Amino acid sequence: MQVDTEIMSADDDTSIKTLRFKFSENVINELHYFGKLHQYDAREQYNDAWSVWLEEKNDIIREETRRLEETGYEGNIADKLYKSARYYYRKKSSEKPEPKSRRKYVTLDKGILESMDSHIQNNSKKADYTPKLYYAEYCREHKDVLASEIQRISNNAELNETVILAKFKKTYKNRYYLFQKSIDKN
Repeated sequence: MQVDTEIMSADDDTSIKTLRFKFSENVINELHYFGKLHQYDAREQYNDAWSVWLEEKNDIIREETRRLEETGYEGNIADKLYKSARYYYRKKSSEKPEPKSRRKYVTLDKGILESMDSHIQNNSKKADYTPKLYYAEYCREHKDVLASEIQRISNNAELNETVILAKFKKTYKNRYYLFQKSIDKN
């Protein structure tokens, strides 16, 4: 049985509140089978088949009702079953999607990270500081270092210049975020 919970704590009172009540694996399988079997039925045919299914699976439904009520569910379980079968399991695909392959992670040179950090530290106290504005300044000041890093990365990781420049920008903004976070912590 799976139940998503949220821990809520008051001053000295700790209680667990269930946010989502999930069906048992047996009921999920039955709902999925029913949903796929009647996937293309018209509403009237679907509802007729649903009534027959409720009568046939009365024992399973009664057991599931008891289990959900014991865990604290207060809603209409027959309605919850119907909505799950009609609007979720009927449309859910039986095929598992292929996992996406991850890109190779490309690290930046430590010297560039240190220069980004020092640039952020030196300029972050200015009133008009924004990472967007000062990233452009950083690129102008460190043009040769960035050019050599672009060459190194494009040779090793076979990435084009646009992707590498986007990585620089994202890294600069992330370094700024980490800097701000460390200031807020202290």
